[in-house]
Amino acid sequence: MSEIIVAGGTFEKDYFDDGTLGFYDEEHETAVDAILKQTKAFGHTVNVAMLIDSLDMNDEHRNKLTERVRLSDENRIVIVHGTDTMVDSAKTVQSEAGIDKTVVFTGAMRPHRLGSSDGAFNLGFAIANATLLPSGVYIAMNGELFTPRNVRKNLEEGKFERISA
Repeated sequence: MSEIIVAGGTFEKDYFDDGTLGFYDEEHETAVDAILKQTKAFGHTVNVAMLIDSLDMNDEHRNKLTERVRLSDENRIVIVHGTDTMVDSAKTVQSEAGIDKTVVFTGAMRPHRLGSSDGAFNLGFAIANATLLPSGVYIAMNGELFTPRNVRKNLEEGKFERISA
């Protein structure tokens, strides 16, 4: 199976009683856990590396994610990440020499817990690709597969799109 590393992002956010949008603590069931339970997709290990908005992510966070990938016992890894800086983190993991694993980044444009989210679709698509693809680093969003060098987030259209590298 695969390891799913949760880094936060919109995928994991929820509205609280006070009207703020944020993260539950690491002891709370993640949106990823809820999706896997609902779809009966068993056999995947879910580990929370951090719960952070990707706009707040820095090189230290990216290095921590890279180290988690390197130390994982699994060779097929999905990373649930915020969409704003997902490409930067994927490039960091990709540039790390010595990682011979299949790593697929994914996220959501709208929190899973709010409904009408692309999160469950993107997660399933990422898991399928992590299972089938050769070693490398990929981004799975909007039903398309990208490499970190050939993708960007189009803010106007709210989707990821291919660019020439």
